[in-house]
Amino acid sequence: MKLSIHHYKKGFSLVEMIVSLGIFALVSVVALGAFIKIIDANKKAQALKTAINNLNFTLESMSREMRVGTDYYCGNSDPSWTAFTKTACSGGSVMAFRSSVAAPDGSGGTCNLIYVYKLVTSANPLVGKIQKAEQTSCGSTPTYDDVTAKDIVITTTNPFSVIIPTVKGMPGQPYAKINLQGYSGSKEKIKTTFSLQTSVSPRLMNN
Repeated sequence: MKLSIHHYKKGFSLVEMIVSLGIFALVSVVALGAFIKIIDANKKAQALKTAINNLNFTLESMSREMRVGTDYYCGNSDPSWTAFTKTACSGGSVMAFRSSVAAPDGSGGTCNLIYVYKLVTSANPLVGKIQKAEQTSCGSTPTYDDVTAKDIVITTTNPFSVIIPTVKGMPGQPYAKINLQGYSGSKEKIKTTFSLQTSVSPRLMNN
């Protein structure tokens, strides 16, 4: 009697392989999507942090200088670099004031140097940024420099306001309001909106 020996080779069938690959592909897609969302969320958080830090620094710098300034000016055009008077407005793109820094005027006297902040906008490409110019000598016309980061777009049309209240029929202590709204980030996925407001009143009286 002959004995036949059958050798059985164990393995996966084609159907099992297809099912396994399908499950692996599904899990990979879900994991990759979650990973991409985490990266986008991190980029958005970094963009927001950068924007807020930059804007806080800008507002703090403006507030610190304006608190010791005089003759608050608000409007939609640059004031005279030689002489201007305090002007109230409920919304303007330009804010100016005389600083507490005194400089010689060349004729034996002194003058208080003028500081100007203004909103610069354009439609194509979309730009909205705050610029600053400050005199280094009496009557000089300085150049403007950006004070907000390049990836920040200010969308507020008229961010500056100056209020001069009336107290007993006389002009009271003026104060300024700054309202900055916009967004940070050029890509839609990481675009982050912001809205910051502050008010400033001078420490010096009779302004």
